[in-house]
Formats: sequence, C-alpha cells, structure tokens
Amino acid sequence: MRLAVRVLLLVAILVGCGCHRGEADRAVLSESAAKPSPISAEERLTGELHAGLYQIGAALEELKLARGETQTAADEGSRKLADPLAEVLDGLDDVGATLAEVNLTEPTEEEVRAAMIDAEDRKKALLDTIAEALTSVEDVQGILDTLPSVDPKETEHLKSAAKHLDGCHEALTEAVLQMGGNAASSKSP
Repeated sequence: MRLAVRVLLLVAILVGCGCHRGEADRAVLSESAAKPSPISAEERLTGELHAGLYQIGAALEELKLARGETQTAADEGSRKLADPLAEVLDGLDDVGATLAEVNLTEPTEEEVRAAMIDAEDRKKALLDTIAEALTSVEDVQGILDTLPSVDPKETEHLKSAAKHLDGCHEALTEAVLQMGGNAASSKSP
C-alpha cells in the first residue's frame, strides 16, 4: 500500500511539473511566433515589385474604362465639347502609352537574388514611369473638372470617366507607396 501511495505521489508530481513545463514551452513558442522574422533584401524587393506591378495593372484597367467612357461621351455628346474631349482622349492615350512601356511580368525571388542591381534599377525606372503617368493623369483630371455640363447623358459618361480616372490615380499612388516611394502629389485627396 505504501508503494502504491508513493507511486501515485510520484506520478502526481511528474504530471504537475509536466503541465507547468508545457505552459512555459507554449509561452516561449508563442513569444517567438509573435516576433516577425526579418526578411531579406531580395524578399523585400520582390514583394515591392510584385505589389507595384499589380497596382500598375489595376491602373491600366481603370484607364481603359475611363477612356471608353470619354470616347462614348465624345461620340454621343454635343459638338460643343468636341475639342476638350479630344484633348482628354489624347491625354488618356499619353498615360496609356507611358504605362504600356511597363513589363508587367513579376520577377521571382530567385531572379531578383541573381540580379539584385537590375531589380533595383527596374524599381527606380518603374517609380519614374509612375511619376510621369501621375502627372499626365492629373492634367487630364484638370481638364475633366473644368468641362461644362452640356447634356445629361454626356455628363453621366464624363462623371464615370472621372471616377475611373480617380481609380487610376489611386492605383498609381498605391504602386508608389508599395514600392517604398514618396507618393507626394499635387492632387488633393
């Protein structure tokens, strides 16, 4: 009987110690899981390029929609706005041509690691291209903002074009931010 009590006491002590030890291990594990592991320069640059290129793709989609709405307004609207709408279409085409130069193929981390300097140069070139496109977008937005309201249907298309152009501007600004650039812009939020 004494042997059975001793065994039970020993088991209780071991089980009790094991529980506390497990809690301590869990605390250490959860503490280490809470700390983000540092990422390499290659991982950071790859992520920046991926995010920036994704946003440029989104900007191109918004630009395409803005151009379609502007073209519809020009085709169906009054002749009073023919010249300003032609100017808007030319500006949208300029933005499209600038962004069309961008290779939207996302590099792999291995490609970035193998050619880090080329990847950094690509990032700088993308930021320059985006800055140029943002300036053109803001110019077109300025023209759209000054157009008089002539025809309700035309106005509807132009409001939609302006909305999509705002989406293009937001995507380009987000691309700059995602790539670690400065999103300073003359356009007020």
